[in-house]
Amino acid sequence: MIRFGVSGLPPEDGDDGVFLDALVAAGHQAYELAFVQGFPWKERRCRRFGDLAQERDIWLSVHAPYFAVLTVEDEDRAKQCLAALEHTMKLGRALGARIICAHFGGTGGRTGDELMPVIRERLHYLAPKIAHLGVGLGLETGGTARSFGTLGDIAVLAAEFPFVRPVVDWAHVHAMSGGGLTSPDAFAAVIDFLRDQFPGWMVDPLRSRPSSPTTSLVPTGRSSTSRTAPAASP
Repeated sequence: MIRFGVSGLPPEDGDDGVFLDALVAAGHQAYELAFVQGFPWKERRCRRFGDLAQERDIWLSVHAPYFAVLTVEDEDRAKQCLAALEHTMKLGRALGARIICAHFGGTGGRTGDELMPVIRERLHYLAPKIAHLGVGLGLETGGTARSFGTLGDIAVLAAEFPFVRPVVDWAHVHAMSGGGLTSPDAFAAVIDFLRDQFPGWMVDPLRSRPSSPTTSLVPTGRSSTSRTAPAASP
């Protein structure tokens, strides 16, 4: 089953139940809480909203603040980023979300070989703080040459950190493949890569973005556990 939804925040002065009913009436079965500028909600409201969403069979996810990335160079800022990712995942647990979405961040002129040890170190730091939460850390594919994160990069990290999940932004994959997603076969190649490089429980359902601010959860089926570093080439 493919669940389509949107990303945003309900109005602060509105009724969350009425808001969710409107999503259902519009045909949505998923919703992303866009905490991209910070944390406007406490855990109490998250729990209440999550209960209301579950009653309506709406699957929730959370987008972490844009500043909460894994590649920032300054160590003090890096600690703030990791604390924000941890807090996002705690809010995700309160919401009943299966996954949060975060960006790797910019390369800062560094190569993938230089960045991977930095990202691994930060994920090692996060692991004991968030592994028990039951919420996946979704890492979104990068969309420019200045952004880190191919599907291959995510597969390598997911092999080491079982809380990591791929988040496919199709527009980003299209851009980074030089405009390669122009046929059903090209899309199928990406899905095949996901099936080959991630175990089924990591990608079923698959969190993806057909185009911002739309979000979807797509069943991909079972997959093998073999992984390789290169990203799929549509």
